Amino acid sequence: MTADITTKADRIVKAGKSEMVVATLIATVSFTSALALPGGFNQNPGTNFGMAVLKSKASFRAFLVSDIIAFSCSTSAILLCTLIADALSTRRNMQRLFWARLLTVISLGAMGIALMTGVCAVLSHSSALVITIWVISVVFFVCYIPFLISVVGIVVRRYMKCVLRSREMLHGLQDANSGNFQDIAGIIMVCSSLITRHL
Repeated sequence: MTADITTKADRIVKAGKSEMVVATLIATVSFTSALALPGGFNQNPGTNFGMAVLKSKASFRAFLVSDIIAFSCSTSAILLCTLIADALSTRRNMQRLFWARLLTVISLGAMGIALMTGVCAVLSHSSALVITIWVISVVFFVCYIPFLISVVGIVVRRYMKCVLRSREMLHGLQDANSGNFQDIAGIIMVCSSLITRHL
């Protein structure tokens, strides 16, 4: 029994390390692309000096938003993966791994959108090339969306189980107190235990 728990914990830590590598690569790429904006910066002296050249284009704005989403989700996944090594609870590590995987999958899609919109912003004068990019992107997202749905489904199922367990705990406390929730200290204690169990 102890050997099974140890091997499961080891597998979770190894999976967390793999997830961290992927999330770190996505964070690096999205950070670099945010600093080296498509189209570059305005070098002419004046009020717009240092501003992005393509700032008025909708595709450039979509690039910025999707790039920030990719960076935020991937750095959050990195943080969750670093917490996996510190936690003693296998259940908490599993939850953190699922959340890290979901955030990594979201950041991967956002990075794809950033690439597509960034290239379209720079090459908007070539309509044939933009159409080709859109076709390739549609094919990518047709393959990506089922994967995203499956990961979201796994995370939602795991958390629905946690919510059901939390409700059972609350009902047990309510039965023990005969429906009396006037004791604020007891409510705070239950809420804090539920929060720590689901982090």
